[in-house]
Amino acid sequence: CIFSSSDKAFNFSTAAGSLGSGFCTIAAGAVFSFGWAGGFKFDISGASAVLVETVAPNKDQLLAQIIEIEKAIHHIEPELPFKFTDDSSLYNQYWKIRKGLFPTVGAIRKIGTTVIIEDIAFPVPRLAAGTLDLQALFKKYAYHEAVIFGHALDGNLHFVFTQDFGIA
Repeated sequence: CIFSSSDKAFNFSTAAGSLGSGFCTIAAGAVFSFGWAGGFKFDISGASAVLVETVAPNKDQLLAQIIEIEKAIHHIEPELPFKFTDDSSLYNQYWKIRKGLFPTVGAIRKIGTTVIIEDIAFPVPRLAAGTLDLQALFKKYAYHEAVIFGHALDGNLHFVFTQDFGIA
């Protein structure tokens, strides 16, 4: 799911996670100004995305969980339509995008810069505000390529940016 703001993405994650989603990963910031392998390309500056995974021992229970999650999140409007899938090819493509966030920043960095990745944790109720604060710092200090991603249900974020240590 892609959202126009971190607040919407975190509200979505919290609602989905409260109903038994095993995993909600978040990607916030300038993530979708990049082109992706596999045919995905977005140009939604400042957008945030959520990848929700839910698992069950059988198809009937999985469908029931998906219905409950969809009921809980129906009021939160994404930028693009979304749906759950059990198509392993599509599922794997989504995870490939998620796993490619860190290497993507490295691939597009200017020659002579270093990629820096850090982790930060927030209490889950403060995660959206913390993400917005990080985004404001990136903007203030002109880290336009910075990407924030992490584990929304755990309050853990990773942020990646590039730095040229050759300048003062």
